[in-house]
Amino acid sequence: MYHHVDNNFGPDPAGDRAIWAQEDPGDPATWQWTAADSLFLELIAQCHQRGMRIIIDGVFNHTGNTFWAFRDLQEKQEASAYKDWYIVHRFDDPATAENEFRYEGWVGVETLPEIREDENGLVTGPREHVHAIVQRWMDPNGDGDPSDGIDGWRLDVSEMVDVDFWKEFRQWVKEINPDGYITGEYWWEDYGHNVMHNAADRFDIAFDAVMNYRLARAMYQFIGNREKQIDARGFADSLQNQYREYPWERVLTCQNLLCSHDVDRFSSQVVNPDRWIDHAADPYGNPDYQLRAPNAEEWQKV
Repeated sequence: MYHHVDNNFGPDPAGDRAIWAQEDPGDPATWQWTAADSLFLELIAQCHQRGMRIIIDGVFNHTGNTFWAFRDLQEKQEASAYKDWYIVHRFDDPATAENEFRYEGWVGVETLPEIREDENGLVTGPREHVHAIVQRWMDPNGDGDPSDGIDGWRLDVSEMVDVDFWKEFRQWVKEINPDGYITGEYWWEDYGHNVMHNAADRFDIAFDAVMNYRLARAMYQFIGNREKQIDARGFADSLQNQYREYPWERVLTCQNLLCSHDVDRFSSQVVNPDRWIDHAADPYGNPDYQLRAPNAEEWQKV
């Protein structure tokens, strides 16, 4: 659920489930605060007291197939109030034994059904739902003071959602907290040819920053590679290319990283050099991929 923290995060998972059952997840007026939600709000408060900030991951291109709206669609098919939330190719015919229900999944993955878009991005139903959760997590008590809320968002597969939606999303965030931080996962323009997006046209109209996989790639080429290693000049040139394309203030706000949940860990990259980043990064697609800890020399690089 977008509007609740995982009940296993809190002290009373069963009690949280009982609260869920009292709600209509499609109606924000019925939403309550679970024990897990309250613990998360306390985490935010404790972090803020220590000068730390919290952003959460917003996945608004798709949901899981256990998401409440999709489950309703699976059960009720054309009678579901959420039939327009998803890209349905064919509804099930109850007169046959076969299940004909077919829908669009993120890059074909059936467990991740895609949310429907029109020319402006997410269609009305999911758009309004996302707006409600932005308000909920950025100003939990609704008093106009965002200090008790999260500090921003990391937006998953942002290139797969129309930029007009992100423009509106940005307005929602900045109206609540002008300092709210928005970073987009915006990286592969052409995965097959190792071409990463130039995000300059997304800054300030949609995002404050992007996940800086261009830096991660340069670090891998400079530190991790052996036969294809770039020297210090090549590393500097990689950075300068980005500096030329991005406003300096956006260079400074980018979400710098060496690795993430979407790529192999940097220590594994060092053990497996001379690849394109995020390519051939597991033993299923690359039988030569080594699953071991770095040796002493490799640890020095890490």
